[in-house]
Amino acid sequence: MQFEIIGKIENQETFVTGKGIRELSRLQKIYGKGKWINGAGRTTLV
Repeated sequence: MQFEIIGKIENQETFVTGKGIRELSRLQKIYGKGKWINGAGRTTLV
């Protein structure tokens, strides 16, 4: 599925950070270490 974000991301909400993320080891293995944050927001897509 391809999509394009055409609006500003609003209502950003952080759920967990760092070691609280269940998939942290997999994310670090694939994408490298970093400041990982699990969150959500709303925007308009096309």
